[in-house]
Amino acid sequence: MAPGSPLGSPALLVAEVEAKRRILDMHRVLVEDFGRLDETVSEYTRRETLEDVIEMLALPYADHRDYRQEWRP
Repeated sequence: MAPGSPLGSPALLVAEVEAKRRILDMHRVLVEDFGRLDETVSEYTRRETLEDVIEMLALPYADHRDYRQEWRP
């Protein structure tokens, strides 16, 4: 990729794709465990899942100076 590319570095692009694959895998497991994602999923499970998604979305930026280790999944 060219310097200054809007996609960032190749390593960052790979990390972004991996994080999003992990999110999709997590969703697949939840659907397999609970059937449809509806009222059968507890509020606690929804909250924990959202926290996991946010951590995974931040993971590609783990090398950034402002990244906090408590965000690591």
